[in-house]
Amino acid sequence: MNRKQIKGIVVKVTDTHTVILCEDGRFKNIPRATHDPVPLLGQPYSYSEKRRSSFRWILLAAVVAALLLAIVAYNLVPLGSHQPVYIVAVDINPSMEIYATQDLEVVDVHPLNDDAEQIVHELDWQGQSVLHMIQQVVKASIKKRYLHAGEEALVTVSVINEQDETFAADDPDVTSEIESIVRLLFKEHHLTGMVSVMEATPALYEEAKQLNLSVNQYRVYEQLLVKGLVQHPDQIRGKSVAELIRMEKDIHEKDLENQKPANKNTEDSTGKPDQKQMGPNVPAHDMRDKQESIPSQPKDRLKEQRPSPEQGEGSSRSPAPIQNQPSESEQKGAGSHQGKQENNRSDQREQREQPVPEKPDQHDQPLPPKEPREEKPEEGKGSNKPAAPQEQPRSND
Repeated sequence: MNRKQIKGIVVKVTDTHTVILCEDGRFKNIPRATHDPVPLLGQPYSYSEKRRSSFRWILLAAVVAALLLAIVAYNLVPLGSHQPVYIVAVDINPSMEIYATQDLEVVDVHPLNDDAEQIVHELDWQGQSVLHMIQQVVKASIKKRYLHAGEEALVTVSVINEQDETFAADDPDVTSEIESIVRLLFKEHHLTGMVSVMEATPALYEEAKQLNLSVNQYRVYEQLLVKGLVQHPDQIRGKSVAELIRMEKDIHEKDLENQKPANKNTEDSTGKPDQKQMGPNVPAHDMRDKQESIPSQPKDRLKEQRPSPEQGEGSSRSPAPIQNQPSESEQKGAGSHQGKQENNRSDQREQREQPVPEKPDQHDQPLPPKEPREEKPEEGKGSNKPAAPQEQPRSND
């Protein structure tokens, strides 16, 4: 039977218990019923006790094992607030991804190139906040001269919320806090350049992962692909974001240089003369209009206007033919008639000296001047004026 015999000497009696001194020197409280007789002090006393079951010990061991298992699972598996919520992709020349909780506590860091692996190995990021981690990364980049004064610096950060496509209203303003910290470090170390902090969706993050690119590299790759500057991600793989932006700038400047004309002195494609050859203030169409407004003179007229060496200056008439000796009858009234002829000659000479207006639609030869009409003296009446002395015609001999 599962009973144990206890023997001892009564040393104390109460209403509920009898206290005995056992043979092994221990005191034992034995329950006493109210109807039991009261034992005497010093009297030998024996008592049969039931043995306890081992189930109680088994139950206690199971509880302890469950507690130990819970502690181990809590340390190995991130639960609750230790679950990553944010992925912060940082690209300087070191490129890395920082995983953080809802409270912005860093739980993991993945370096994406050798430079980032060296920096992460030197930093103590366990239990740090994202803001403090980024501050350490920028300072380490300055120390290793990935960022230094005298050169345009570039820090690109993308923040991805894995739990939602958009940031919830109650989420902390992660992007603005990160940008403020980086700009403050730029100011302290006298750096110039660009700081870009943007939000990105989980879909964009997955597309970048499929091409084995960081989120920031993938953003620039999309821009280069749209502009036709690259055709495959292998063309940009291994290059930093700063190198990709410089590559885009160099290609753009090269295209502008190729668009300039090879020879500035030649005419353009429309056949018009170069504007610079005509002067800075004269348009090309004005010069062409001026050239068209100058009429061309006929060659015959130019020859007519030029005096021959024999005629002398100011005269275009041919020399007068040799006249015979006038008779006495012809000399009558020669004084008045010859004076009129001299006046007519001077008028004709003045008319010839005046420039002849050119009329392209008329005949080349100008009309001869009209001869003055001679007045005949009335019969029976003589002239009261004395006759002028007659001028002898010149002889060519």
